Amino acid sequence: MDPVDPHTEPRPEAPVREATVQAPVRADDASCSAPRPAVALDLREQPSPCQWVVDVARAEHLARASVNSPSLDAARRILCLLPSEVPARGQAHSASHSWTCGMWTWGARAGVRGFTKRFPAVTRFFCALLRQHFPGHAFTNAAVFTNLRAEPHVDSCNVPGFPNLLLPISLFRDGDVWQESPVGRVPLAGHDALGIRLRVSLGPQTLDASRLHATLPWKGVRCLLVGYCLQGWERLSEKERQELLSLGFLNPGSLVQPAPVRPLTPPTPPLILELFSGSGRVTAALRALGFEAVAIDKVKSVGCAAPPWVLDVSTPDGLAQLLQLVQNPRVLGLFAAPACGTCSLARGIPCWDSQGNPVPVPRPLRSDRHPDGMPDLPPGDARRVRLANESYLALRQAVRLGVQRGILIAVENPRSSLFWKTSFWRDVAPAFRYVDHQACAYGGDRPKFTRIAYTHPSFESLCKLCPGCPAHASWGVDPAAPNGFATSRETAYPRPLAHALAQCFASALPTVEPPGLQLPALRSLAGLQPKASKVPALVPEYKTTCVVRGPAASLVPPCQPMQRLEQAWPVPADCQCSLKVIPPYAQLLRLSPVKMGKQDEETRRHVELAWGIPWSPSEFIQCACKAVHPVAQEAQLPSELLQAVEVNCNATTASALEGKRTAWFEKWFKRCLELRTDECKLKDGMHPDVRGILEPKNLLVWREILDDLNYPDKTVIEEVISGTVLTGEVPSTGLFNPVFKPAAMSEDLLRDTADEGRSTNEPLLGRTHDLKAAYRQLAVSQSSAWCSYVCIWDHERAAPVCFRLKALPFGACRSVYSFLRVVHSIWFIGTVGLSLPWVCYFDDFITICSGSLAHSTDATIKRLFKLLGWTLSSDGKKDLPFRRSFEALGIVVDLEESANKVVKFANTPSRVSELCGSIGDILDAGSLKQPLALRLRGRMQFADSQLFGRSARMCLRQVTKHAYSDVSDTLCEDCVFALDRFRKMLLEHKPRVLNGYLREKFVIFTDACFDPEASDWACGIGGLLFSDRGKLLGAFSEQLERWQIEALTEGFRKTVIFEAELLAVIVSQLVWGHVIRHAPVLWFVDNNASRDIAISGCTRSDNAQALLNVLLESEEQFDVKAWYARVPSPSNPADHPSRTKLESYVHGNTLVGAVDVRQTLKAVFENFLRKKVKR
Repeated sequence: MDPVDPHTEPRPEAPVREATVQAPVRADDASCSAPRPAVALDLREQPSPCQWVVDVARAEHLARASVNSPSLDAARRILCLLPSEVPARGQAHSASHSWTCGMWTWGARAGVRGFTKRFPAVTRFFCALLRQHFPGHAFTNAAVFTNLRAEPHVDSCNVPGFPNLLLPISLFRDGDVWQESPVGRVPLAGHDALGIRLRVSLGPQTLDASRLHATLPWKGVRCLLVGYCLQGWERLSEKERQELLSLGFLNPGSLVQPAPVRPLTPPTPPLILELFSGSGRVTAALRALGFEAVAIDKVKSVGCAAPPWVLDVSTPDGLAQLLQLVQNPRVLGLFAAPACGTCSLARGIPCWDSQGNPVPVPRPLRSDRHPDGMPDLPPGDARRVRLANESYLALRQAVRLGVQRGILIAVENPRSSLFWKTSFWRDVAPAFRYVDHQACAYGGDRPKFTRIAYTHPSFESLCKLCPGCPAHASWGVDPAAPNGFATSRETAYPRPLAHALAQCFASALPTVEPPGLQLPALRSLAGLQPKASKVPALVPEYKTTCVVRGPAASLVPPCQPMQRLEQAWPVPADCQCSLKVIPPYAQLLRLSPVKMGKQDEETRRHVELAWGIPWSPSEFIQCACKAVHPVAQEAQLPSELLQAVEVNCNATTASALEGKRTAWFEKWFKRCLELRTDECKLKDGMHPDVRGILEPKNLLVWREILDDLNYPDKTVIEEVISGTVLTGEVPSTGLFNPVFKPAAMSEDLLRDTADEGRSTNEPLLGRTHDLKAAYRQLAVSQSSAWCSYVCIWDHERAAPVCFRLKALPFGACRSVYSFLRVVHSIWFIGTVGLSLPWVCYFDDFITICSGSLAHSTDATIKRLFKLLGWTLSSDGKKDLPFRRSFEALGIVVDLEESANKVVKFANTPSRVSELCGSIGDILDAGSLKQPLALRLRGRMQFADSQLFGRSARMCLRQVTKHAYSDVSDTLCEDCVFALDRFRKMLLEHKPRVLNGYLREKFVIFTDACFDPEASDWACGIGGLLFSDRGKLLGAFSEQLERWQIEALTEGFRKTVIFEAELLAVIVSQLVWGHVIRHAPVLWFVDNNASRDIAISGCTRSDNAQALLNVLLESEEQFDVKAWYARVPSPSNPADHPSRTKLESYVHGNTLVGAVDVRQTLKAVFENFLRKKVKR
């Protein structure tokens, strides 16, 4: 936005156009691509006309009244009263409007713009609005542009490093800003231009104005508030600078540092597709880096790292869906690995078995002369080639489209594959370059050569050859391979290769923000530990990593990859490394060849060794004690809900809350009456089917409330008005973008008012408000009428009868999305506008508040739904008053002890009775069919969420195992035992308890050793207990007796280290249970298998499962909040007490005596053996 064109004469202020514009127009009739005659601008997108009427006094009055709480609604009202100038940028016409305040500059001259002096209150208002939405950003000018289209340009007069701030004031469709970028393509002026879209219609955006940018076509009235930094601040007089600062502008000079410009990325995270995904390891690696990635394949492979979207792209429908996905603006990358079985040159190569006998091999299906398929193939082979060619054809079309859009593309196949010679690939090959690598360089078993075709040079880093592996797995016949040949073992990428491919995309694409809290992390806040691979380690595996680089001749690795050093290793003198000596127990992570430029072969052969440097035991103890137990982390609640909770808990603000709510309703009920005529006109223009459903809704006031509260989803009401489209891709609404939130008050003020904000310890009350026939209160779009039919059998007519649904069909994918989107806006209004401490789960709104506010809160919720035109259930069971114990979503929430920060959750008596009855009937019958087993598992799973402890989950696994068993419907002994146990746990009715008061954390290290050849210490266990401050509190060190070892080996196992590691955890829990009761505890073990089954609570081994049951019982006995984590063996301080009998243990300045655990061990084995007998 150059306010002044340097090629024109100096003009401190552009001429002003103050003519009144008065022709009526509908919002969706205006288009930037076809300027119309003078029109009235309806900035609320309502059917009724409005007009520009310049009124300086009224504009200043409205601005002064709104400056302390600036809103978009106030901005629109003020804008209608402002004069217009000739814009420095953009195509002006009679329907456009431009107004700018701040400073001007020309050459060596600078000054304050005329509108700034003429409209000081309006200027202060727009500055406050920009600072509200862009905290921390500097700007010297604020401009409001309405229906202005700018051609591609750069803002050369702006201060480098400070972005333009774009805030939509009106509601409009499309109207994105194109910004030049090396990634992506956007249609612009009849051709595709490299760049991205900034979707300003969805909310605030920042623009790098030093890059080419332009306005794209829009529908409706497009009004933007733009903040920018103009050069020349230092040329202003001191008086002028102080004047601008007092109005709210922020100096881009020494007083304010440049705010970071938004990375060149779309407003939503980029999406990368993995086509023909197979194992899905590339998708999993991309997700680990923070990208959104989608795996696509026609079947789901067993054990895949990322389950695919099952799509057969060889079919017309599958191809259409694929191309629609590639066209999605969010898609910035495509990785494809088409099947190569029909293209393999290995076909026809003679093979022999281990006895030297020839083995039948598959015949070649393609050749250099016939790469698309050899003629006269047998029907079965011809079909295989045809299906492969259809997938290649789909890939060609997807690649063509991707190349047109300018996205990153990489395609993989064996280097010798005839795929590269097919007509399908030759058609797109000119757009690609190639790089080869060997699988063994990335941890593979064989030196297989693979080729990657790519469109970005970041993939060149994949070129790695065999690092000199001493041996490779053989090719040819392999009886254990899936198809009998070794080639079938090479279908899944080595994990290091998958990560390297993901890194190539990451280095080529703009920086990805760290992903928000995902479901596994959210589950961990509730004490449900996910798989170790789903959440970051509490303490990193290595203290640091280092790389040694040098000539291959002198840099000979002292151990194999992933092995550890037995002793310190001096770095050779002619090698580069940050360390002179690699310490003992360092782990060799990687061995890679390195290119050293254009030198002779011997000189340029260099290699890299990457080492993981371990923590010392004392260093690891220090880090572990500093780690935060996941259940002690702050709950990631929406900021709006946190603020509402604070208001309700604050004794001072709570007393004024009823008055605030009353005033809020008076304002909006009055506005509802004012909009009644416009509301009728809006509904008169609706389709009768839609109008019949939306008749009770007050849509215009609903939209104005959301606008007044700055709701991020700007088009939610448009979906309500037009009805829900049942087909197609779910749109991105920008609902949950992270927003910077400045401090609400100073630290001094916080200290002064802290007493007023503390809890009164008043018991809480709660209730549920339920929407009546919720889905039937929203309409289906007329564009989806064709797919909204259902057919049922009419028994009276003995014929099928068809019905067309006018309201949302329950369970349809887009119905669910649309309904959740709409009710979220209601939740937002209640939370932000009325400070309601409530949550929304589908059609249930659950509210908890203090007893003194219960009546006001109940009345507020009912008035809100009445204002918006929604109907609540009013029957007796669903319209109960606020109580200390209430039902929600089929569970009982008990708030009796809420004053002590204790809340209990239990299953409803009706649910317990019904589920126990069903289980009893199944046990009496002795059999359970698969469909009923799956239904039962779902009901048990929900009920388990309200049961104390983890034992009930073991019962769920038995039901799941039975459901997917092909043997018989008859219940096995284990399943009968599990169902009976689950029924007993239901009848015990022990609730799940959430306690706001958490004890201090404890840290426990355990370890075990096993050496069957040793005469005096064949198997030992050890453990150490630390406080959260790192103080040693306890230790034990004991060896197992022979009969105990035999009980674990069962007479035939060669090793029991896995069971012994688990045993050490159980003993530590029992011997220190009186200390760690009710406390969060971090357990560190160095055996991954033991850690994993302790997390999951199940294993295939009967021995280990019996031990696990003992562990789960002890967890419940002491109410321990256990979290099981890994400690590398060299860093485990419990290693020493597990190998040698210790009478005491010293850490730092603390000496503790070792606890005698022989009786505890004996009790554990007695319990363990009893459970083995029961199983």
